[in-house]
Amino acid sequence: MTVDAIRRNALKRRRSLSQKENRRRGKQIQRQAAQRLRTLDARVVYCYVSVSPEAPTRQLIKRLRAEGRRVAVPRVEADSTAMRLHELTDMRQLERGRWGVPVPPLTAPRVPKEALDAALIPCAAVDSRGNRIGRGGGFHDRFFAEEPRPRMIGLAFDCQRTAPFEPMPWDVPLDELIAESGAFFFQSKQAAPAVRSYRQTTSTKRRPS
Repeated sequence: MTVDAIRRNALKRRRSLSQKENRRRGKQIQRQAAQRLRTLDARVVYCYVSVSPEAPTRQLIKRLRAEGRRVAVPRVEADSTAMRLHELTDMRQLERGRWGVPVPPLTAPRVPKEALDAALIPCAAVDSRGNRIGRGGGFHDRFFAEEPRPRMIGLAFDCQRTAPFEPMPWDVPLDELIAESGAFFFQSKQAAPAVRSYRQTTSTKRRPS
């Protein structure tokens, strides 16, 4: 099965969840993610701002802020292939950005990748080895291509877990996945140098993934 087919099937399963189930399972994911970050003592955390029906993060972001953690969220400018991180101190700061995804204002403080202790990554599909499929834009794979990286933690529903597949050379694997049923930890990693070969020719056509 191709990567595109795996992505389509996983997203179809996610869409099949009722709103009630999405909220219920999403609360479990956010609660477990908050606990995991406390265990890691992660002080600076990257987190995507969720858009339904993604694994939700908005209450998680508020909780992390209440615990005194710095939260960095992504911003991608129009016609750009680069993702930049800005600190989010108030959810009311969010603006409507590219693809309709909420983004922080340009005036928000920048956060360098090197400052991150952990990164919460959106997923379309994840296999049992920690290989992740995103939405296809490659933004996260490019941003986290080079070492050192923070702890890479995927957030997804159990229905998005899939059988092992062959990753692309530029794919950045996860260290762990948090789903509603619990946390999954991965050991096998593909070689980091190959990640830098990612082609950027189609990246502006899709939302951050």
